[in-house]
Amino acid sequence: MKRTKSLFSEFRPERYELTLKFANNAGRLEILGNKVGRPSHRITLHQRKLRILKAEITPKGRKHTTVEVDRINHLPSFEQVRLHTKQILYPGTYQINLEYQLPESAASQLRKSSPNRDLLPSIDEPESWAAAKFEIKS
Repeated sequence: MKRTKSLFSEFRPERYELTLKFANNAGRLEILGNKVGRPSHRITLHQRKLRILKAEITPKGRKHTTVEVDRINHLPSFEQVRLHTKQILYPGTYQINLEYQLPESAASQLRKSSPNRDLLPSIDEPESWAAAKFEIKS
């Protein structure tokens, strides 16, 4: 894995809510968190061997309109997925909804271990897991 700057310095998750369908290895993830730092057109998350099928970003605050995700870039060498938008994402609270496909081995691994980038798109850094709440539904 190549080293990059900490993703926690750009997006700080507060809550993960994961819904899994083990029959077809599908996952639906809702992340509530704060974008910090400079305004930009993307949010980056850690992931490994996951395929994001659909993404929505909704700012929380005065406007609750969904921001269109223009493209989803999977970067296997960095173990990241980047969600690009046409609109500028300013610092503030956002809800990210993702639908993705789990590899077959990952679904059985989730039942045995704690969450990590093999199982769900996330900010997989110690300070992030210490601050966030995590819930699994099936």
